[in-house]
Amino acid sequence: LVASVVRAVGVFGLDRAAPPLEGEYATVLAQVGEDDLGDLHQLEIIRRCGKDASGREVVRVIGRYHPATVTDRERLRRYLVRELEPVVGAPYVVVYVHTQVDPAENSPGALWLKSLWEWLPAKYHDNLQRCYVLHPALMNRLTLNLLGQFLRDEFWLKVEYVSRVEFLWDYGLGKRSLALPEFVHQHDALLEEHPLMDYGIVTDRDTLPQMAAMDDSSDI
Repeated sequence: LVASVVRAVGVFGLDRAAPPLEGEYATVLAQVGEDDLGDLHQLEIIRRCGKDASGREVVRVIGRYHPATVTDRERLRRYLVRELEPVVGAPYVVVYVHTQVDPAENSPGALWLKSLWEWLPAKYHDNLQRCYVLHPALMNRLTLNLLGQFLRDEFWLKVEYVSRVEFLWDYGLGKRSLALPEFVHQHDALLEEHPLMDYGIVTDRDTLPQMAAMDDSSDI
């Protein structure tokens, strides 16, 4: 178990790499203007959504919209730079929507995300004020809670878990400007009706009829 934790700490950032050379980032930034990223832009994986009540830029990221199995990671990096470069020069917040994310289909991988975060210039790190994680999976919470005490990167201190859509508004985020997709609201209603899904006891809607049948049989 200890060895597993040590390996995981290495993956998630205990030994943080040096920041990128300015020339390397400038090269990628120049490629953004040359590359056709219209297909990724149309997916709206990343979307700027105005400002919060404190005047900070709001960036919405929807994990389910990312087709990881068919997206080239270098293009994904250039797309991220293209969308965030106009924002990160000043304080900003991120709303990451984890609703119905399938790690096999939607995640570019923990190692890649770690290396990307380390590669980004200091302004990305320094100006990020909060990262709100909507509908976090149970394993996400457990992993980050376990590793948080080992991590020196202040990023983990900026993470806020948000279990319901309505709680986002308590952080000064605008309902209209955030424009969450309908499937997020539908999943939120399902969680409200079946709160055991928050704790991983029920993992998906297909399990619910089976549990309901078990409850009915126990009443006989």
